[in-house]
Amino acid sequence: MEPNTLRGYVETSADALIDRFAPAGEADLLGAYAQVLPLLVFNHLFGCPAEYGERLVQGMSGIFDGVDTEKAYELLATTLFDLVALKRRRPGQDVTSWLPAYPAELTDEEMVHNLVLLMGAGTEPQQNLIANSLRLLLSDDRFAGDLSGGSLPVEDALDEVLWNDPPMADHAAR
Repeated sequence: MEPNTLRGYVETSADALIDRFAPAGEADLLGAYAQVLPLLVFNHLFGCPAEYGERLVQGMSGIFDGVDTEKAYELLATTLFDLVALKRRRPGQDVTSWLPAYPAELTDEEMVHNLVLLMGAGTEPQQNLIANSLRLLLSDDRFAGDLSGGSLPVEDALDEVLWNDPPMADHAAR
């Protein structure tokens, strides 16, 4: 998958999420944006049809919310087993389709565990980075000003977040 293709998908997904809450004039930016965007990107990377993607977002969000984690994990696992079966029948240009070609000849269960690991490890840091960056952009006059534009670019805000409020505090900024 080309990096520019992924970037375009991220931008399209971000715009779609913003379009959902923009008319209301307010939003839970963590729940409606920061938590959902990385999951949508993983749906794309995994080659999920829309109905699978909705279930994956619900399952993974439910695990992170911690309300009914057993039910959420069951939804996530069932959806991933369905996705693995679909991709074995009809492979595409996506991570799920590439796993069966791995020389270790992974079982369906091993593939599901790998996909869960990828989603878990890849979503939490991204959610935190998005949330921390949004907080800085919206609360620091150097960046947000009065929302008509601060004097420093978004890239500087991201650098500051990575150094001072990293998404995974126990890891090095690099």
